[in-house]
Amino acid sequence: MIPLLRRLKDSSDVEIDTESAYIKSGIDRIPEYERSQWITSRGERVKYTDLWMEVAAILKRQASVTTVLSRENEWASWMEAEAKRKIQKKCKS
Repeated sequence: MIPLLRRLKDSSDVEIDTESAYIKSGIDRIPEYERSQWITSRGERVKYTDLWMEVAAILKRQASVTTVLSRENEWASWMEAEAKRKIQKKCKS
């Protein structure tokens, strides 16, 4: 993700569409982590702090940032169709 973010021009409107709840949650928590100096509510250092700090710096230069957690993708759709096909095949047997 970071190599792609590095390519953004400053003051862009950015939408990050991810299947990773970890990525979405991490981006959404950046302001909280910055206020706590990158310490979690458990008193531990945020994992991969250096990378999250870089993400934070890049996103601060943008006009707007939206994160979207997407559960739909080609692979998930294929898996769902394949599971249905197998169930139908088993029921016919």
